Amino acid sequence: MPIDLKTRRTEMSFSFLMHQLYGQRSYSELKDNHDFAKTKKYYLKLIKSFNHAIFETIEIADKSQLKSLTNILRNGEKEINLCKTFSEIDQIFISIETKLIFQLLGQIPNRSRDKTVLNRKENWVLNNFRQIQYVQNSKNKELMIFKLIQDRFIDKFGDWSDFVFLYYEKCGDNVDRLMDYLRLNHPDIYAEIE
Repeated sequence: MPIDLKTRRTEMSFSFLMHQLYGQRSYSELKDNHDFAKTKKYYLKLIKSFNHAIFETIEIADKSQLKSLTNILRNGEKEINLCKTFSEIDQIFISIETKLIFQLLGQIPNRSRDKTVLNRKENWVLNNFRQIQYVQNSKNKELMIFKLIQDRFIDKFGDWSDFVFLYYEKCGDNVDRLMDYLRLNHPDIYAEIE
């Protein structure tokens, strides 16, 4: 039985995600949204954001990987533009995201000729052509510590200015010294960072 477009609305989880990614206006536009064109607009916006994030975030990648990621997004954009129903656009977007995630991990498995693929961990090693690696330089670590302190642990330092004083004066603006300080004085915070 087809869904009546007048009763279909955007799920709150999607509205909250758009709020997180694009701000209050996006949330307001999508909350209880019944407009297919508006939904399509946001799916296309997500595709564009994925593309920006890939090219602005990934610093080291082989050309083949970047081409594969670009093709997934370009083909996905074409497929979304052809969608006519909420159900269709939801399924297409799930497919795009799934392909993108697997490709970001290393490669999209192609087992279409296999009769059955068991969901065992050895069947999901995707690093034949490339390997994902997360690295963190000193500035990344510093910003991560700052965010963690601001979001969850500021009460351990009094207020933000007390923490800033500690970092710049006692630790000499050196993230390694700050890490040593946290390891010795706040092992709970240190455990979340290391």
